[in-house]
Amino acid sequence: MVCPLCQKRPAKRSCPAKHQDICAVCCATKRLVEIQCPDDCRHLESGYRHPAAVVKRQIDEDVTRLMASV
Repeated sequence: MVCPLCQKRPAKRSCPAKHQDICAVCCATKRLVEIQCPDDCRHLESGYRHPAAVVKRQIDEDVTRLMASV
């Protein structure tokens, strides 16, 4: 089954807001932007607990720069 939002990737995540399965990429990029996620959505909770790798990498780089200037 193809994701109904992007029509590109396989729909594997159950979305309680859309009442259908969507792909992980649409879930991650459209949550709270285009999708009104309920507070009890497990993917939303997981996203809060585990920030994206890009965010983590940026934080690590910022800390390294700050520590180098001390």
